[in-house]
Amino acid sequence: MATDIQLEKEYALRKLEIDKTVRRIIEKHYYKVKNCGNISKTCYILEDVYIALNSDHVIRWAKYIDAGEATIHKPPYILRKVWLEGAQKTAASKSRKTKKSKNKDTQLTQS
Repeated sequence: MATDIQLEKEYALRKLEIDKTVRRIIEKHYYKVKNCGNISKTCYILEDVYIALNSDHVIRWAKYIDAGEATIHKPPYILRKVWLEGAQKTAASKSRKTKKSKNKDTQLTQS
């Protein structure tokens, strides 16, 4: 039976490993291309959609890697699905705002 000290040590080592994985994900997916809105952010490209990753995204991905359910090159399906849906909703919302703004500008210039 593991002692409390052994359990704490195992937890600390596992956390360090996840932290290393987080750094590896950020280094691999840090986006530097100037023509992308995600420049200087951690970004995952899925189906030609550039998804900016926040710290929660990266930590979850690292935990899946730690569990052997993902790689640094490919997050698990469940995360990819949620990220893609979120990116699509954000894009649709921006598109609606742009259309409203253009319609407002058109109305002002016609008045």
